[in-house]
Amino acid sequence: MSYLDYSGYLARGGTMTSTAFAKAEKQAEHVMDSVTLERLRGGVPGEFAEDVADAMMVLVDSVDQILESYKAMAGGTQVTSFSNGVDSFSFGAGRQGRNEALEVARERAAAMLPIELTSVCALYNGAFGGTDGD
Repeated sequence: MSYLDYSGYLARGGTMTSTAFAKAEKQAEHVMDSVTLERLRGGVPGEFAEDVADAMMVLVDSVDQILESYKAMAGGTQVTSFSNGVDSFSFGAGRQGRNEALEVARERAAAMLPIELTSVCALYNGAFGGTDGD
């Protein structure tokens, strides 16, 4: 399911080529599904279409940073500590192993979406066919 097509991407000021967009959009789609708890898999309700497209724009434009962050994590090039033989410093305590670029993109996208699409509570209260906990 495509949440943002190339013409919508360009209309929102996107600058990727269509080939680069197609690759990034596919990656961003997985992030959107995660952010929305897969509520949009059956289609985007009309009242949320613009919000979803705007959030997808953020995710699509973040894909390169997310992938670079994964590469840095896998290659061991992320600096998590430093020692000069006398003093030792650690960075990012409690955040090691997390892709910061992905977390920032998820938070930005979630902030742009209605609560009905991102809240676990809304799912249990009957939104999008969820149960009321009974």
